Amino acid sequence: MSQSSMVSTTGLPKNPLLLLCDSEARPFFPSLSDPALSPMLAGYVAGNIGVLIGHPLDSLKVLEQTGTTRVSNLKTISTTSSRKFSTSRFGPVTQQSRTFATSLLPSTHNTGATLRSLASLYSGVSTPLATAGLLNSINFYVYDSVREHLYNSKRHVYGSAAKEYRDNDSILSVGIAGVTAGSVISIMTSPLAVIKTKQQIMLWKWKEAARNTLSLPGGVRNFYVGFGAHYYCNTVGRVSYFCTYELLKRGLMERRKNGDKPTKSLPLLDRIACAAVSGAVCWATIYPVDAIQARMYSQSAMSSSSISISKMITQMYKNGGNGFSLFYRGFGPTVLRAMPISAATLPAYDAMLAWFSEM
Repeated sequence: MSQSSMVSTTGLPKNPLLLLCDSEARPFFPSLSDPALSPMLAGYVAGNIGVLIGHPLDSLKVLEQTGTTRVSNLKTISTTSSRKFSTSRFGPVTQQSRTFATSLLPSTHNTGATLRSLASLYSGVSTPLATAGLLNSINFYVYDSVREHLYNSKRHVYGSAAKEYRDNDSILSVGIAGVTAGSVISIMTSPLAVIKTKQQIMLWKWKEAARNTLSLPGGVRNFYVGFGAHYYCNTVGRVSYFCTYELLKRGLMERRKNGDKPTKSLPLLDRIACAAVSGAVCWATIYPVDAIQARMYSQSAMSSSSISISKMITQMYKNGGNGFSLFYRGFGPTVLRAMPISAATLPAYDAMLAWFSEM
């Protein structure tokens, strides 16, 4: 490609996002021989690892945020005691719901109701597990592509096979890439998030949750209940997540370069520590909005109705004693929960990315 083809007639670099359509740049849908497959394959593996580790903890987060949970059966719910709980077509009514705290304790009454089992905390895992690989492939492909093109456009070099941008691009570019990836993913994941949350709260099967959502007034639009909050969590969350991770990694790498034993790459334990902190920072940034989103999904499941984000904020504020307690219910455990998930996901992505890139 000639130098003149890489810049516009005004002498400025082409818009890096337009390079996705440039025949000499990275194609948007790569062939099997394209190095762009590396972030896609790495994202697929890392995404599934994150789901397997994080889903039961995510279920506890949702139950804590919404303040209600369905009592699960282990083995011994009797016919007599089960009659005490009437069940509607789409799940339990109010009598079948207990608080988050009591769901973690054995029942003191002879009703046969027992602890929420570990298996029930994996309720709804089928949806994210079936889609996590694909969605994370798209997420990391978009994220990596935007970072590469933003970096190369400043250098007036396109289609370069070198991967130095992963360590040398600006934090602003990392943030822009995070917003772009979050914008793409949020449109795809909103219906999945609605179904998953209903499964976690009501212990429904995937079809039951989807049928319930479609049966409500508004039909398909119900899959995008609380989309504003969902979009915020996916975009702002990714900015804080990726930027924090890159800042910490580069800071530690700089210290190691200037230390007594310089290294060319950051050790795994350092990456794990950086990822754990990044996960905590991410959830600290988005948690109040995520709580709003969870309660909107919960209301849709429990009362077969939905309200606007502004009304939900007002309702949560009043129900919290004219305060913000409900916006931060379960905040501490959730932030702690984010650390092991991130500690596994991001280093796994880095390791898989390096491995696939060298194949």
